[in-house]
Amino acid sequence: MIPLGGLATFDLRRFIASRLRALQRALPGIVVLGGVDVSLNTFENGTPVWVVHLYLLIEAADTKALRKGIRTRCAGEPSAPRPFDFREVSRGGRPLVLSYALKAAFYKRSGFIDATGRANTRPQALPVGAAVEAALFLDRWPLNRRLILHGLRLVHGRDGLRLVRRDGGPSRRGSRP
Repeated sequence: MIPLGGLATFDLRRFIASRLRALQRALPGIVVLGGVDVSLNTFENGTPVWVVHLYLLIEAADTKALRKGIRTRCAGEPSAPRPFDFREVSRGGRPLVLSYALKAAFYKRSGFIDATGRANTRPQALPVGAAVEAALFLDRWPLNRRLILHGLRLVHGRDGLRLVRRDGGPSRRGSRP
């Protein structure tokens, strides 16, 4: 969690490098594609904070062992009500998941307890100052620098960008300004 106004000092390169090391330990030989998501979160109209997290597609069977490996080696934020959310994604659902993981639009998540007593969220537009802060962050860390590639590499060719499976060796895809 990052206080409002503090997004400019967040070291995304270091965050991605540490998360990739954890993923390499938890998921050796497994392909992972995703991105870094940033949202401005508030709960019950409290003080808003920026929350940085990963949104990933993991090419592996959803097993208890896989989940345990990720939870053990990729520590979640202790204050997060649900630091991990595992879901199986059908082949047809992958484009939707990828579009969310690679999004370039940030918004405010307003959390609340609904009439049934369940925690819920509602997306809202960013306040003007936060929108400027997010735009400056996006300018400093464009999409290609917010990608998480484990077992994959990004190749620039005549036909544009392609993702190619990495042949052995740890992924060194990190983030550079």
